[in-house]
Amino acid sequence: MKRIFKSLRSRLIVLLLAAMLPLLGIIGFFGMQVYRHALNDVHLETQSLVQKISMEQARHINAAHYLLLTLAANPQIAERRPGFCSIFRDILAQRIIFANAGMTDLEGNTVCSGARKTRDASFSDRLWFQLLRQGHDQTVVGDYHLGVQVDEPVVIVAMPLTGSRGEHRAYLFVSVDLSWFDRTRLGDALPEGSEVIFHDQNGLILHADPAPEAWRGKPFAAAVHPVGAVGFGPGVVEAYGRDGRLRLFASARLESGATNENVFVAVGVPADIALAQVHRTARFMGMIAAAVFAGILLFAWFASDRLVVVPVRRMVRQANAHAAGDLTYRSGVAEGTELSQLARALDAMAMQMARRDRELAQHLRAFDAHAIVSATDTAGRIVYANDKFCEISQYSREEILGKTHRLINSGFHPPEFFAGMLDTISRGRVWQGNIRNRRKDGSFYWVASTIVPFFDENGCLERYFAIRTDITRALAIDAALEKSEERFRLLATNALDVICLHEPDGRFAYVSPSVERVLGREPASLIGQDGYTLIHPDDVARIRGMFVPALRGEAGQCDYVRLRHVEGIYIWAELSAVPVRDTTGYVRNVQVTMRDVTARKRIEDKLRLHDRALAASGTGMAIFRSGDGAIEYTNAAYAEIVDLPQAAIPGERWPLLVESKKDTQGWHLLYDALAHGAERHAVVEALTRRGRQLWCDIFISPVRSDSGELTHYVAALSDVSDQVALEAALTRAKEAAEQASLAKTRFLSHVSHELRTPLNAIVGFAQLLESDPEAPLNETQQDGIQRILGAGWLLRELIDDVLDLSRIETGRLELKPQEVNVVGLIRECLEHVAPQAGARGLELVDLSAECGRQTLHVDAKRFRQVLLNLLTNAVKYNRPGGRVTVTCHRLEQGMLRIAVSDTGIGIPQAKRNELFQYFSRLGAEHTSVPGIGVGLALCRHLVDLMGGSISVESVEGEGSSFAIELPAPCHATETI
Repeated sequence: MKRIFKSLRSRLIVLLLAAMLPLLGIIGFFGMQVYRHALNDVHLETQSLVQKISMEQARHINAAHYLLLTLAANPQIAERRPGFCSIFRDILAQRIIFANAGMTDLEGNTVCSGARKTRDASFSDRLWFQLLRQGHDQTVVGDYHLGVQVDEPVVIVAMPLTGSRGEHRAYLFVSVDLSWFDRTRLGDALPEGSEVIFHDQNGLILHADPAPEAWRGKPFAAAVHPVGAVGFGPGVVEAYGRDGRLRLFASARLESGATNENVFVAVGVPADIALAQVHRTARFMGMIAAAVFAGILLFAWFASDRLVVVPVRRMVRQANAHAAGDLTYRSGVAEGTELSQLARALDAMAMQMARRDRELAQHLRAFDAHAIVSATDTAGRIVYANDKFCEISQYSREEILGKTHRLINSGFHPPEFFAGMLDTISRGRVWQGNIRNRRKDGSFYWVASTIVPFFDENGCLERYFAIRTDITRALAIDAALEKSEERFRLLATNALDVICLHEPDGRFAYVSPSVERVLGREPASLIGQDGYTLIHPDDVARIRGMFVPALRGEAGQCDYVRLRHVEGIYIWAELSAVPVRDTTGYVRNVQVTMRDVTARKRIEDKLRLHDRALAASGTGMAIFRSGDGAIEYTNAAYAEIVDLPQAAIPGERWPLLVESKKDTQGWHLLYDALAHGAERHAVVEALTRRGRQLWCDIFISPVRSDSGELTHYVAALSDVSDQVALEAALTRAKEAAEQASLAKTRFLSHVSHELRTPLNAIVGFAQLLESDPEAPLNETQQDGIQRILGAGWLLRELIDDVLDLSRIETGRLELKPQEVNVVGLIRECLEHVAPQAGARGLELVDLSAECGRQTLHVDAKRFRQVLLNLLTNAVKYNRPGGRVTVTCHRLEQGMLRIAVSDTGIGIPQAKRNELFQYFSRLGAEHTSVPGIGVGLALCRHLVDLMGGSISVESVEGEGSSFAIELPAPCHATETI
């Protein structure tokens, strides 16, 4: 196995197969998505079925509610006249959706039952009976259970029969049958073989389809057996049904309006039907994956031999040939692949090696032509000497070989000199130095020598290799240069500017003493140092470029540069570089003259900064003479405003704009300033020479000489056409909005007054009908009149609110402040809304005793209007059986805070901004709660007029709290 995986082909195939593993993951992921989609279909079908059942059951409960109202209104049942029980049997005969109907006494014992087959039983332990015994006067709905008197799953709807004083005399009930459900009622909602089971929260089966009688009253666990250890719960699970068939079961709660929604509906769809598409998809994807893997394996096996194995073998043969010295051998691997790149690299390496062999031979010829080369053994005998050695020493090669270097010893150096040399090379180190030798004719010559020891493969000293260069002429030239340099130093020492000589690489060769005055550095400390290290990093590249022409022999290069002083600061210097040539004309050095221009550079920078600021300014700038107005300078912004090229403006007369006939006053102000040499600012209308109309903001300022003579003017010009147009548009829009608001206010006021006239007639006639002693109204008519009066008073309040808003917007609402007892007014308002709160079962809580001695200086009518509006809203938008709380306490800032809180549905955070807007009800317009959405807006305006503020805090789903804060006097009255 290890040998197989050492093969390059095998490894490539394994890597290719490993790269295909994500395909298996994708196929598995796709299969899981199909499986989850199938489970989701079962879940959605269950939700749809339960919703349909819930809606139908809710209709049945609603029908029972209206039936109870009809029975309660029947005097024969209310007075228990003989034969009244037959009414219940007749109803059951007509309404098959009801399992039973009848009456119980106050102890839960059956007084009368309409079902034909019943059992004697008491209802005292049932939820609906307990709710009625707690004092409910309306219809109540119990929970789902197996019937007490009938063998059917039912939910009981009941209501009390009350006496003349409202006391409970008996209880009427109707049992809504759950067994109405079967598969034929749902049509094709479920596939063939599906099961539907109704069970309560304790797992007791109430109803099932098919075979409802066989499983009614049995535990749910006996009918459904989940696969594995997973229990039956929310979501979708696999389980075996009552017939032993595997199904996908989903469960949902039945929501029909019962007091305790304790019934769950479990729907089981046969797994083979629900997962049929999943199985087909899995088989198809498996076949595709197997085919792909087999094809890739075959292709990789045959392709790797041609594309990998054969080219690799050819390159191995090429490498072996190169190692043997044959650099012309080539592998012949075709182009276009990674292996061909390796083959070309081998070819390039062979060509490079051949080229280096040629270059080495050339270097050796050049080396021999220039240097004196010799080699000695460990005893010092010469074993090799090149032609240059023979030429300089005047000895033939035969005279040299086998001899020592004493043959050319001049006797100039002491024995210690050669002893030190021998000691150095004997230790395996390189020796370098200058030696004076003697030619065969007795003349002397100087050489710069480098002696290198060589070792064999065992590390033993084998021979010495010496390379020498004839420096006789160079030493003579150096002596002449020393004299020349002495004269140069004399001149440089007395110069004010710093004079430097630089090597071609930038190192200092000489620095004049004046460098100590300019840079604070001693000349000796700079010799040999890289001159670029003293230059600011941002200037190095530029100065290097300045040196290039000097090295080419060109003169006159000057530039500014920042140099680092010894104290760490940078000074500005002007540098000029000229080449320094030797006697052959070759550029040996670069002479740099350095002058300190720090003060001059600062002045130039300031002037340049001012010029750039003017040129880059977005404001048009112009400078013109005071006498003839000829323009001497403009920036680009000025040229753009006047629609002229910047280059064509100098010499023209200012302002290059044509005055508008509509606006002469502004121009007169500007010309008056020019006549008197004063500053002036004006916004004027003008035309450019191209006919473009614009508005300009112009500022003129005079410029005087040191003697006070007026010489020039500076004009700043800005195009403000867009700003002027925007201001005009805003003015027109403001006037239009004010006109529209005034028209709306007048319309609301007029319509409100027009509505009051017919409304007063309606209310008046309704009151006459109600109080006419000659034609008394029956109960139904009285109820109708009360509805008319209630709607009329409500509409009148809404009209009054609209009129108040109209008066506030037009400023015609007048307040009549007076001292008002806060607690008394709060209790009066609570008594006013008490009937409305009692009708909804709300609790009114008064916690205003803290303000018992507190008074407010406000308009009593308007303050009462605000409190009633907040209390009415708290009642209207509260939940049945909720609570309305009023609190009052004094704040530290001399304010009194009154808060009205409810336990309603709360206000969403996203709709808080719309709360105090006109005609905004935050979605309540789609409910049965009356109103037009002006109450809170009116409250805010009234509280503002009384010097206070109104705020709201709300938690969605828990309730809201509206708070009023008003200025409160320090004195107090007695508690009422």
